[in-house]
Amino acid sequence: MPRKLEKRVLDDGSVRWRVSVATGEIDPDGRRVFVRRTFKLEREAKAFIRRLEVSRDDGLLVRPSRMLTADWLEHWLSAIARHKVRPNTWQGYRTSASCCLIPTIGQLPLANLKPDLIRERVFEPMRERGLSTRTQALAYSVLHSALDAAVVDKKLSRNPAKGAKPGRQAGAGVETVEIAPLTTEGARALLEAAASDRLFAYYVTALGTGARPSELFGLTWQSVDLDGDPPSIRIEQSLVRDRVGWSLHPPKTRAGRRAIPIAPEVVRALRDHRVRQLEERLRLGKRWQDHGGFVFTMPTGEPVEIHNMRRRSWLPLLRAAKLGTWITLPSEGLIDRGGRHKFIPAHRLYDLRHTHATALIAAGCPVKVVSERLGHTSAAFTMDIYVHVLPAMASDAAEKAAAALLR
Repeated sequence: MPRKLEKRVLDDGSVRWRVSVATGEIDPDGRRVFVRRTFKLEREAKAFIRRLEVSRDDGLLVRPSRMLTADWLEHWLSAIARHKVRPNTWQGYRTSASCCLIPTIGQLPLANLKPDLIRERVFEPMRERGLSTRTQALAYSVLHSALDAAVVDKKLSRNPAKGAKPGRQAGAGVETVEIAPLTTEGARALLEAAASDRLFAYYVTALGTGARPSELFGLTWQSVDLDGDPPSIRIEQSLVRDRVGWSLHPPKTRAGRRAIPIAPEVVRALRDHRVRQLEERLRLGKRWQDHGGFVFTMPTGEPVEIHNMRRRSWLPLLRAAKLGTWITLPSEGLIDRGGRHKFIPAHRLYDLRHTHATALIAAGCPVKVVSERLGHTSAAFTMDIYVHVLPAMASDAAEKAAAALLR
C-alpha cells in the first residue's frame, strides 16, 4: 500500500509532499481506490490528509470526477430535471444551460469548478453583456441545482456554485421581476384595437382578472360562473405545450387554485364570446375539434398556441394601438432599398397580468387581496414583484393622512 505522505526532492532542489489516501472503495479490477495530491508545504499536506480521513470516516469522501460539466448538465436536464418540473420550466432550464453555462464552463471537468472560476467565466460576462438580473438568477438556479445533484451522485464533494451567486448590480435596489404594465391609456387603446378580434374576450378577461396566459388557455366553460353572486372564474389548471404536445397541469401551489370574482365588463365579454364560439362550432360542424370545452380556442376549436397567438393577434394589436416602436434596420444585399423596418413591442402578453395587479395596488386595494387574485403564496411575494408601485402609494397615503388629521 502506498504511503500516506511521501517527500519528494525535484531536480532543482525544491521539495514536494505527495499525499495518497485510500477512499475505502474498490475499482472494477478489485484494486483499492486512492485520492492523490501534491503540495509544496508539509503542513498543507498533513492538513489535507486529516480532512480526507474525516470525510472518509463520515462516508463523505468523493473522488474528483473528470466528467465534463457539459456532459453532466445534459445528463441532469434529461434524466433528473425533466421529471421534476413542468415542460415550460424545463425548456427554460435547457435554454439557460445552452446559452449561458455550456459555452462558458461546459468543457471544464466538474472537479475543476470553483466559485471564483464560475463567477469569472459565467456571471461577470453576463453582466458585461447587459443581461438582466433575472437571466443571471435563472442561470445560477440551473447550475446550483445541477451541481447539487452531482453532490448527491458523488460526482462532487460539495457544490462550488454556493459561493458563486451573482451579486446585485451596482446601483440596483430591490431585485424585482422585470415588468412593463400598460398605462390606463395603453390598456384602453389595446381594447379599442381588439374590439373586432375574435379573442377580444381573452384580453378583457386577462386585464380584468390578472390570470396567467396558461391559466386562461386552460380555462373551461365548466369553470366559468357568469350567473353567480358574484360572477367568477375558477383557476384549476394550466394548459402547456411542449415538443411532445399539449398537457394540463394543476396549480403548483394551493394558493394557485382559486376563484376570481369578475366585473360586469368581463361577464359581458365572456357572454358575447360564448355566443360567437357556438356560432363557429355550428359553422364548422364535424370539422370543429373539441378538446374539453376550452373557453379560448383557435378558430377550429384547437387549444390556443401562445406563439401563434402572439404572431396573429397580440403583435398586430400592439401595432394598431401604437404600443411599441418602429426601428430601421440596415439594408441587406447589394441594392440599397432604404432599410427595413421592424416593430419592437412595448409589452408582452404576460404584462396584462402585471397591468391588472399594478392597477389594483395603485388604486389602494389591499395587497393581500391582490395576492389572492393572482394566486401568489404570500402578500410579501406580491410586494416584492410590484415594489415599484409602493412609493406612489406611500406618497398618496401621506397626503391622505395629512388631509384627515392635520388640515
